[in-house]
Amino acid sequence: MSELHCLTALAQVQCKEAASPESCDNGLLKVCVESSISHLPSVHQIWARICAEELYIEIDTRQEPFADFSGLSPVTVSEADKLYNDLLSLRFPPIHQQQSSVPTIPELNNEPDDSRVEGETLEVKVDCRLLYEIQDSSGYDILHGIQVALHHRTETGFTHHSYLIDLPPEVAVEVFMILYELDDPEEALNLFSVCEFFDGVARIPLASL
Repeated sequence: MSELHCLTALAQVQCKEAASPESCDNGLLKVCVESSISHLPSVHQIWARICAEELYIEIDTRQEPFADFSGLSPVTVSEADKLYNDLLSLRFPPIHQQQSSVPTIPELNNEPDDSRVEGETLEVKVDCRLLYEIQDSSGYDILHGIQVALHHRTETGFTHHSYLIDLPPEVAVEVFMILYELDDPEEALNLFSVCEFFDGVARIPLASL
């Protein structure tokens, strides 16, 4: 559902940078990622590795205003709310404790509580995925990439930030070797594929926005 929301949201800002991921977008990406992955060694290693490079990054920010339900009957609103909550429970099941025997790819199924603002902080949903053989908005070909998506609530709706990062082959190999604990670079490059490798929540200062 959030993917559909992003598609229908109005694009507000779109730009491209050649920079370290930790410095782009005035540091917003850095503070969100580092707030959510500090306890996950493999994802922290991947973040540190890509931040050691100056990479091509496409930044896209979209605003999604709240829908106006003022013309709907209370019964319709109640039924829609129940359906929405049912869909959320299917997409974001309860958190399960990780055990040492599970695969090494970390999965955090926690979801920000409506990205609510508490005091001077904001909850931001953070998604990270590997991408393979795609194009950016201008048609530029990206063979290996990482996309980091941030989603948070505002007073008038939701904001979605997307960071599409182009990975040089040598960096892509190292990222995949870290993620799947591989020792063979050639095997890592051959296995590189599309997958979501992190889904978590960050709590950041409002001043970071």
